[in-house]
Amino acid sequence: MSNFKIIKLNAIHSTNDYLKDKYRNKQLFDGDLVFTNNQTSGRGQRENNWQSETGKSLTFSIFRQFKNESPYSLFLISAVISLAVVSALKKFQIPQTSIKWPNDILSANKKIGGILIENFFTKGKFSGCVIGIGLNLNQDSFVDLSEAASLKQVTGKHWNIEYVLDKMLPFLNRALYETDLKKNQPWFSKYISKLWKLNQLNSFTNGNNTFIAKLLGVTEKGGLLLETEEKNVKKFNSNNVRMQLKSNLL
Repeated sequence: MSNFKIIKLNAIHSTNDYLKDKYRNKQLFDGDLVFTNNQTSGRGQRENNWQSETGKSLTFSIFRQFKNESPYSLFLISAVISLAVVSALKKFQIPQTSIKWPNDILSANKKIGGILIENFFTKGKFSGCVIGIGLNLNQDSFVDLSEAASLKQVTGKHWNIEYVLDKMLPFLNRALYETDLKKNQPWFSKYISKLWKLNQLNSFTNGNNTFIAKLLGVTEKGGLLLETEEKNVKKFNSNNVRMQLKSNLL
């Protein structure tokens, strides 16, 4: 049985912003899920735009309310949602799926989806979040985004938007309503095992600096554990480092 209450809209500026407006107006309830065939101004991490053509991408957002069961680590929500999406894609037989830290979804080294989580706090305590999920389904090209791809491109099949959403919901329901979010195991271990470029060298940026390091894993708060070229292990959080999809490695 699903805990989601589905709201379908033909076109909308942003599914995350739509739910945030409802929250501000005290009209948002736990499990509200909004999806659209046309998101005109979708957003990704760090205010990046989410590029999608009308009717060719699945874009939706979920509101999950938390009270006394607030998770030990907010990043755990990101981890279990990322794993839920990857598990659903495995059922669709999408090849070589992985998670590019913190929550981009890849297939064969191409970005096919992403997750944007925005948190709410009441009197300083975590009270809920809006979880935005976008999947490229049937786009044939991406302007100036050679590292992006769609499910159609990686499988050769056309995908029905509502079918994909319907099949994903059980995975997301288990992640948000049947997972003990106060326990970080085994979810962190599973998340780490699905990380793109785990134990491999890759390019990272820190401000205006680009450097090469080996990805060792993540911290409980979602930061990166990197081994530098000098063999030093350092911790970085999502505010001060970015992992590059298009590597500078030769």
